[in-house]
Amino acid sequence: MADCIKYHYALDEQDKTVCIDNVSDEDKNLHTYHCMSCGSMMIPRRGKIREWHFAHKGNDEQCYETYIHLLSKYLIKKKFDDSDKFEICYYKNTECCSFKSKCIFFDENKCCKESEPLTYDLKKYYDTCEVEQNI
Repeated sequence: MADCIKYHYALDEQDKTVCIDNVSDEDKNLHTYHCMSCGSMMIPRRGKIREWHFAHKGNDEQCYETYIHLLSKYLIKKKFDDSDKFEICYYKNTECCSFKSKCIFFDENKCCKESEPLTYDLKKYYDTCEVEQNI
């Protein structure tokens, strides 16, 4: 993975998620960044040859999978905090066995089955989103 850019995000001093695309030359000198997985210092690299990225100071072999997992949590929280709605959708399987005389597809041995999408706005039920919370 030596040639693969792995770190596009880091945390700043306030533990806010920062994308390398949003780090200016001024920010690079004013702020410090750290890995959301292991806490090691992350150095913004904004050169002209390689893709912009955060360089993980020290050995990063142990934290990459955890970094991806935590990044997902931080981005979900950011989306929740920055949006008026936070909708999730899943499919609910339903069966219909009650229309013997009305349904031309009715079969005594089988019920009709279908899947319907259900969408919920989680902001109607929750007002905060935490990256990690023990309950």
